[in-house]
Amino acid sequence: MKTTYLALAFSLIVAGPVLAEEVKIGGTTCWTGENTGLLSSDAGWWSNWELTSVYTDDESAEYNTFNRCIGSSQRIDGERSDHWTCVHYYDDDSTIMSGGNGLPGGGSEARLISGTGRFEGVSGSRKGEPAVSRNAPEGEFAACRTETTTMTLP
Repeated sequence: MKTTYLALAFSLIVAGPVLAEEVKIGGTTCWTGENTGLLSSDAGWWSNWELTSVYTDDESAEYNTFNRCIGSSQRIDGERSDHWTCVHYYDDDSTIMSGGNGLPGGGSEARLISGTGRFEGVSGSRKGEPAVSRNAPEGEFAACRTETTTMTLP
């Protein structure tokens, strides 16, 4: 019995704690969407919107996603702000939920909120370069941006 306990203690010391894995990825996200509500006054405007997008990873298709997002944008007294929540869908039915906001100068930042499947327990962040507008059907908007994501997986 003493040998069993010693073997167990030795295996825990040698194996050590399970360390989280940090993954850094980069690629391009392109989206189309439409405003679902718009208010305006002399002081500015406010808009709700929905969009769908596709993220294509520069290195590995395992990180490519289809995304659905809802958000709002406003410009009040010359100051613009954008806020959104997205669900990122992967080919293996795993998902990540993120929440983000626009930055002065057109970039973006987002926090990875939660995940399912291979991303259960995920944490991390995503940073986006300023978006480049694309042609879109009447009443819609479209753009693309490069993004980098750092995620920690348990």
